[in-house]
Amino acid sequence: MTQPKPITVLVAEDHEIVRQGLCGLLELHGQFQITGEARNGREAVELAQTLRPDVILMDVTMPVLNGLEATREIIATWPAARILILSAHSDAEYEKRATQAGAVGFLQKQGTVDSLTKALAEIAQVRSPRKQPAEPGQRKDVSAGHSPQLTTRETEVLQLVAGGASNKQVSSSLGIGIKMVEKLRHQIMDKTHLHDLAGLIRYAISAGVIPNQPQPKRTP
Repeated sequence: MTQPKPITVLVAEDHEIVRQGLCGLLELHGQFQITGEARNGREAVELAQTLRPDVILMDVTMPVLNGLEATREIIATWPAARILILSAHSDAEYEKRATQAGAVGFLQKQGTVDSLTKALAEIAQVRSPRKQPAEPGQRKDVSAGHSPQLTTRETEVLQLVAGGASNKQVSSSLGIGIKMVEKLRHQIMDKTHLHDLAGLIRYAISAGVIPNQPQPKRTP
């Protein structure tokens, strides 16, 4: 009897132990083949475009580019991509944002291995992943009003700044000049009408750019 073709999976998770654990469990299952591993959202976008796996297992909270923004970028260039968001957050708002970003499924990290493998297998069989993906850089309603339309680069800078990174660290992480970082910060502040770090952090949390947890101290 012919063995069924394995389901190819790209795993995007910044914590190495967790990522290796997920890859190991899926490989042992026998139904899946790990074709790539991404340590951040930017790598996930690049590998997705190159590898075109059957399913992408995407963590929400990652450096450089978070899982929701990475999902938007992938869907913008590859609408047929099947993405399963894996998150430690269990509230309905995160699930809603994942769907708006273009994800086919949403699963909590607290779930079982069986629930994960079942979700991946089901998503791999979906013929029409979505009706109309959200455009990259656009946001739906957050909090009480409409959030501004930040570009992908502005969102990357916001995520790093709100996470405690200095301009120098943002410059090094994204490979852009400090003057460009300063320009992007000003653009973010102008669009959000927020002109202090505390306000940007609150906005980043409400928009799902960073998780709602204590932020690290800024370094000079």
